[in-house]
Amino acid sequence: MSTAEVVATGSVLVFTLLILITVVLYILPLFLNGFRKKEKSVLEEPAQTAEISSGIPGEIIAAIMAAIAAEEEASGVPYGNFRVVAFKKIRRK
Repeated sequence: MSTAEVVATGSVLVFTLLILITVVLYILPLFLNGFRKKEKSVLEEPAQTAEISSGIPGEIIAAIMAAIAAEEEASGVPYGNFRVVAFKKIRRK
């Protein structure tokens, strides 16, 4: 084989593999999004029932905070060294 044939064969192989990788990367999200839509519809129903019911009662939050404060006090951490943060779920379409 001459040098020109080796270079041509290598170039064809490299560009063929690049095209193959590009096609796979464009097609793969189509399959994944199709599966996610099916799973998403199954997972949304329990989330909606949880939103219909009321939030966590204040007594439970107070009990959890008291338990955290007692644990921190027992371990020698000063009182009030933690912060309670609430996260609200945002629906994005």
